[in-house]
Amino acid sequence: TEIDGKVYGRGAMDMKGGLSAILKTLTYYAAHLDEINGKILACFVADEEGLSKGTYQLVAEDVIHADYAIMGECRYDNVAVGFRGRYSFEVTVHGQTAHASHYPEVGENALISGGRLAAAIEALPTLQHPHLKHGTWCVRYMEGGNPGTLVVPEKCYLFVDRYVVPGETDEICIAQIMEAAEQLGLSGKVDVRLKPRKSPYMQSFAVEEDHSLVKILQEEFYFVTGKDLPCAYDASVCDSNILAVSLGIPVVTFGPSGGNMHGDNEYGYAWQVKNCGEVYRRTVARLLSGEV
Repeated sequence: TEIDGKVYGRGAMDMKGGLSAILKTLTYYAAHLDEINGKILACFVADEEGLSKGTYQLVAEDVIHADYAIMGECRYDNVAVGFRGRYSFEVTVHGQTAHASHYPEVGENALISGGRLAAAIEALPTLQHPHLKHGTWCVRYMEGGNPGTLVVPEKCYLFVDRYVVPGETDEICIAQIMEAAEQLGLSGKVDVRLKPRKSPYMQSFAVEEDHSLVKILQEEFYFVTGKDLPCAYDASVCDSNILAVSLGIPVVTFGPSGGNMHGDNEYGYAWQVKNCGEVYRRTVARLLSGEV
């Protein structure tokens, strides 16, 4: 439904707008093959909001081979050239069980130790990046003990979310947590592991702002709209991380936007779809012309 220039519908912003712009570009070049000297690979995948199973499956099948990539995600007023990465950790703090009536003379409360460690984890330092700023620590969940029994909690479980910038790995993060535990006198009482998941975790990356892919896209955006397109750096992750890190493909993230993403009355802008399709077309023409 289109009302006052806004196209309403579930997914109108994320990702039907970007898909439409990509299909518009493909339709043009399917009829004008003589205008390019190379190949265009279009990938339409599922689960980007989850474990990115679609893109990781294409990686596993060795399908994606490219010199450049444009991710048609919904961000029209800037082009993202860098994203942070993300890891999730499971931390188990061990105490010593005892009857609650004998505590604290007997027993060691794992919840108290876990709380101290949680505070220490969130205070841990992170690397700095000139554009992505810094990483973050977030203890998202804690559990332990049993309210139905008169015993001192023997274990405390922590779920820790960690956003990272280039140079920060899961091994470094685990070492930081273990060092924090040691400083609290918890040596030998803490287990840390990268939370198992069916897809690899995404690592951080940043494409240089003067890269030819970035500059050409910005120039073509200006040609189409008469406006500058600034570079941006995203604090989260998306499938661009996979292309850049797992496959080593320079990637920019740019596409038509809108509002109320993932919510009621989600909408996109048809004029942005049209403009993005033209920016994609002109960018592809230059990338496959032998200019770069």
